[in-house]
Amino acid sequence: MMDPRALATDELRPGERLLWVGQSDPARLFTGRDGFLVPFSILWGGFAIFWEVGVLTTGAPWFFALFGSVFVLIGLHLIVGRFFVKRHRKRTEAFAVTDRRAFITNGRSSRETDVSRTDRDINWTRGRTHCSVEWGGSSGRGVFGGGGFGAPTSSTSTPTRASTGSSVLVRWRSTTSRTARPWSRHSMTQPDADGSCPTGSASPEQRALVDGQLRPGEHLLWVGHSDLQRIFVDADRYLIPFSAFFLVIVTSFLVAAARSHANPAVLVLLSALVLVGLHMGAGRFLVKRHRKRTDVYAVTTERALVTNGRRTRETDAHRPDWYVDRTAEHVTVQWDDVSDLDTLFWGGSAAAQQYANTGLDGLPGARENFAMYDVTDGDGLVAALRHTSGR
Repeated sequence: MMDPRALATDELRPGERLLWVGQSDPARLFTGRDGFLVPFSILWGGFAIFWEVGVLTTGAPWFFALFGSVFVLIGLHLIVGRFFVKRHRKRTEAFAVTDRRAFITNGRSSRETDVSRTDRDINWTRGRTHCSVEWGGSSGRGVFGGGGFGAPTSSTSTPTRASTGSSVLVRWRSTTSRTARPWSRHSMTQPDADGSCPTGSASPEQRALVDGQLRPGEHLLWVGHSDLQRIFVDADRYLIPFSAFFLVIVTSFLVAAARSHANPAVLVLLSALVLVGLHMGAGRFLVKRHRKRTDVYAVTTERALVTNGRRTRETDAHRPDWYVDRTAEHVTVQWDDVSDLDTLFWGGSAAAQQYANTGLDGLPGARENFAMYDVTDGDGLVAALRHTSGR
């Protein structure tokens, strides 16, 4: 059986001190991303197998059979094979944190990153039984390269991820430079002595919008908004190809049905699915951009709230169950409102997390975390929440 400490010790450099060592839980195979990958892989594999069977039974040229077999193999890997690969990695790789590096090794090869880097994301599972820490995976702006959806912009070619228990965070934080992101009065929105909040990243119009929502005796500590320039999120790595594939399939069926003069009910159903595909591929980004233009975030002495002047959502500012996802330029804060949902797909906590901030969230009947997404004045937001929650 693999000994993580022995593997990590063999990788230590002269004078380097090992602070923590562990490994990923082999029993945990599914993640929130499988809420997209499982249906996508079934759709891909099903269509590829349907194509291949049709080619083989109709006596089509051998090239078509060979072409289809490639997509069948890809589909089988997406459906089943990738889980064997993932389980093998979990059984053979050790995670380690030293006073200089965070690294992953299997004894033959290793990947590492500077432990003092601050462009990291920390994600907890329901019940805080597992934790994933990722460096450089979502700090970029682009979709294809140059950032979070392509290769990270740092010298590390692959994001380094550790999926373990809570001790990794305690020890890792103790090695991270506290001065890497200074929390000064120039970088935070600080409350005045009377409890009011000076103008920070918000415009006077946004500040006035929140002032109109204040209750008697309530003081504004921070006000801001989501960054309009940040449209894509991690989930788009799966949503974009899935929506494109879905749209091509349903459009093909609609064209075929129209040419064959199919039943009008079938045409209506397929047309509705095409509209769903168009929304997944493009419409949701318009929805998301509209929200970013109209929603204002605020923290008061009593509440954290999101308002556009017509509709206001809020949560108790004293709640301690909020967590921060920080990239190089943005901060997202979410309050845990869905951890009690335990189904995998629609309506489950994993699906709620994956649909968050994609333009597909907020649909009727779907619960979601109360959240403030992609805030540039992240230090000011976190400082105000620490003030009210006592964390």
